[in-house]
Amino acid sequence: MKKITFALKPITLNLKVNWKIARNESLSKTNYILGSCDGYESEIAPNIRYGETAELISSNFSELQKQDEAKVQEHWCNSFKNAVYNIVLKRRAGGNIYSYLGLKKQNEWITSFSIPIMEESALEKYLTEHHSFLVYKVKINDSNGASFLKKISSLTTKPLRVD
Repeated sequence: MKKITFALKPITLNLKVNWKIARNESLSKTNYILGSCDGYESEIAPNIRYGETAELISSNFSELQKQDEAKVQEHWCNSFKNAVYNIVLKRRAGGNIYSYLGLKKQNEWITSFSIPIMEESALEKYLTEHHSFLVYKVKINDSNGASFLKKISSLTTKPLRVD
């Protein structure tokens, strides 16, 4: 495969709610779009749980730019490696990953809508505002897990996925 020229663009995501999970909370998040010269893109969402920082993404990108072709390095952080793998696969597949992998195209996905850790008193309003989702993924921590799930279960009959 011939050399691919890449670009890296940070994007700031201003969150609608204070996104609180067991290990941290935030009102914004910086992700990155890794793009190739031929139009393929992949999002990089650094995960602080694994020590993925802006500096690490920048360092990984600098190393990628020095290569003759897109070869993933084992020491790169997972979010960056996955973005490079994604672009390389899209290029090999000519954009049609389903055919390339011999899979039937899936037109509809049932995805989860995440509920961050919050005061139980705010749950009813939050669920009312996001009632159109079919499945909820519930973020919990050791101190609130059981009561939080009990409260959500009293407010909805939709399936819950616990994270």
